[in-house]
Amino acid sequence: MKSARYFKLFLWPILVVILSGCTHHYPSLSFGLSQTTPATWTLTLTNTSKTNINVGSVIISSSLMNAGMTATSTNCTSIYPLASCSYLLTATQPNTIGTPISGTITVNANASGDNLSETLTATITPVLYAGTSTGVSLWDGSSWTAISGSPTSVKALTFDATGNLYAGTATGTNDVKEWNGSIWSNVGSVFTPTNVYALVFNPSNNYLYAGCHNLITGCRVRQWDGLTWSDTGTSIPTDVNTLAFDASGNLYAGSGSNGSNNVQELVAGGSGTWSAIGSITKINALIFDTNWSLYAGTNDDTSGVYELNILTSSWNPVNSSGIPPSVNALAFDKSGNLYAGIGPTGGATPISYVYKLTGGSWGALGALTLSVNSLVFDASGNLYAGTNASSPNNAVQEFLADPATISWNPVGASNTPSNVTALAISNQLYVQLP
Repeated sequence: MKSARYFKLFLWPILVVILSGCTHHYPSLSFGLSQTTPATWTLTLTNTSKTNINVGSVIISSSLMNAGMTATSTNCTSIYPLASCSYLLTATQPNTIGTPISGTITVNANASGDNLSETLTATITPVLYAGTSTGVSLWDGSSWTAISGSPTSVKALTFDATGNLYAGTATGTNDVKEWNGSIWSNVGSVFTPTNVYALVFNPSNNYLYAGCHNLITGCRVRQWDGLTWSDTGTSIPTDVNTLAFDASGNLYAGSGSNGSNNVQELVAGGSGTWSAIGSITKINALIFDTNWSLYAGTNDDTSGVYELNILTSSWNPVNSSGIPPSVNALAFDKSGNLYAGIGPTGGATPISYVYKLTGGSWGALGALTLSVNSLVFDASGNLYAGTNASSPNNAVQEFLADPATISWNPVGASNTPSNVTALAISNQLYVQLP
């Protein structure tokens, strides 16, 4: 009995040593997904093992890369046990409406010679947003959907760098709204701009600028820095219809009032004072071409479209004889051709309410019989026009980028918006774990 008891005591420590020597901590990751905007998702990687894990690479399939998708690491290198890191998955590059793009995102990691790999599926769906007096609707290439809770009296639409949608409205209070893909919210609560007809983001710092129609509050152009609204000065005409940034970060504002100094410039890093650029009146649209020449669409009853001579600060008509002098919207295609959307003329009905500048001469594009408020191209060169049509099935029109196309066609046949005042194109991104 004594020898047996001695044997038991001797065996137990040996058994412990053998078991602890064979322990191997295999690496493991858990994945989480959350949508932060309509065009961005956050992918979270959590180390659920007892060893450090090194994130090697995130590989985006060529189909998604060609559609402009990116994966940006916020802090992913080595992940300690029970710690997490994240990637921002973004798809904000314009694409062709109605053409979903699918592909994969593969995350590769390793720890102590053990490799880990996880593949996600993703789909980018380019969509068209239309702002009207009753709200904002979305076209995904097959059907229209009214976005729940969207603001009324919409005058302008734009996107920030990560794909949040912003709407400028003319309700008279809190007239800049943000949609993050699920809810609408006011942008700021103090000194908010009212009767907003123009919105633009500064690409260098993502500050938002709003152009106003408001004599009572003195709002002309206000800046949102992410925390507060501030005035950019009142030495600028009222009724700001359009805003545009040049390559140097200088901001230009166009006013629809009757004055003669209706294009003003706010120099980046300057004294904060607006200054008139030439003499021009009743501005509805401003746009830069790829060479940063500035064009203005006007309702001056004379020429319709003007180009700025930067050396003389004078505005020169762009072949005034070939286009009705009531231009509400301007847009460039990928080849650098300029298009003009015509508003109500108050006189003879034009051949079409959209004109194209080719070789220095204007020509009617098809025979659109509805006055135009907004023009926008998708990535394939298809042109969309938001019109004043009260008949819902005609308010958004499409002119396909096809040499055989000779006519405009309505977009959609049911739940369609009417009296469209603003159009904008962006992507919706959907990501899913296997």
